[in-house]
Amino acid sequence: MNILTEMSTGDRIVKIAAERFFSSGFSKVTMDELAYELGMSKKTLYKFYPNKIALLHAAVETTLDSLKNGFEEILADCNLEFTAKLQTVLTFMGMQVSKFLQKSFLRDLQRTAPEVWERIEFFRKEMIHTRFARLIDEGMRSGAFRNDVSQDLVVLVYFSAIQRIINPETLAQLPFTSHDAFQAIFTLLLEGLLTDESRDKLRSE
Repeated sequence: MNILTEMSTGDRIVKIAAERFFSSGFSKVTMDELAYELGMSKKTLYKFYPNKIALLHAAVETTLDSLKNGFEEILADCNLEFTAKLQTVLTFMGMQVSKFLQKSFLRDLQRTAPEVWERIEFFRKEMIHTRFARLIDEGMRSGAFRNDVSQDLVVLVYFSAIQRIINPETLAQLPFTSHDAFQAIFTLLLEGLLTDESRDKLRSE
């Protein structure tokens, strides 16, 4: 059975809306188009979400929850050796960024829904200062990361890089995608922390 037919109507609405908002930009998608794609009347759609901004909030919150829960699941996996865990985190986050933080979507948010952009900013700050910090801590405790670098400084550098680069103004000037920028930041920072042995392991994963 198709996965969309197994979802509740509300979940289907959020899933389709998220896909369209992230790929096309929030302002370019209309409720008429979403209703047509969902095979329902606009009146029915409005019974679930009274306006497009409410649907945007739901789409973003659902996506952020999925990202947080996925990261937590990887962090909690005791069966993964640290370099394998690091590679899994890199792959997972790269996939999430590539579908969620498109340049057109980010520019749209800052212009038409700044409160949603602020929510994303708050979320990534919280993610970096808690879950990313736990990943760094585990890497240092396991011996995979060098022990001559301050954990707090690593977290600060990573947060500053993400905040400065993964934003609409900077991305508009760069010839690559949000996904490429994220991968470069993550790889440059974490590979610099790895011991030579752990770096070789990561590259062979």
